[in-house]
Amino acid sequence: MIGPVPDVRGVARPGPIDGLGDLPSTWRRPIPGGRPSRDAGTYLCNFALRRALLTFPRAEVGFLHVVPFSRTGYEVQLAIVRALIEPR
Repeated sequence: MIGPVPDVRGVARPGPIDGLGDLPSTWRRPIPGGRPSRDAGTYLCNFALRRALLTFPRAEVGFLHVVPFSRTGYEVQLAIVRALIEPR
């Protein structure tokens, strides 16, 4: 979804980003402490995911939201990111 959150110009546009539904995430690794989703968020997040999927069609591509450190501490988040990016 483009979503109800206004962009930098203050414009909110409901509806899908063209082709996003045809481009599922190709990320297959488990996400420590996380959960998979079919939606990267609102416009900017979904746009970034779609562009990455189009730019790197043979790579594992996903989208990770990082929460505030007050919710999940720095060390925990650092361990999660390291687990996700380490070579298999």
